[in-house]
Amino acid sequence: MGVMTSTADDPIGLAGALVAGKKVPPDVTGLLAEDHRTVLGWFRWYAQCTDATIRRRLARRICGALRAHMTAEEQYLYRAV
Repeated sequence: MGVMTSTADDPIGLAGALVAGKKVPPDVTGLLAEDHRTVLGWFRWYAQCTDATIRRRLARRICGALRAHMTAEEQYLYRAV
């Protein structure tokens, strides 16, 4: 995997879409599952990475994604259920 950047072309999951105020497609559970897969991939990358700078960036990205994902679940999914 390459160096992490934040651009308009970055994929956006459910949590990111909700935080950004974007409209969310109706398949919320599918988007939550996609978020899970994405973060698990970042965890695997983190475990294999030896570069301290990239590990710090990954840790910040993982923590931010988990906070946003948790907020999305609590505010939108759990209320609906």
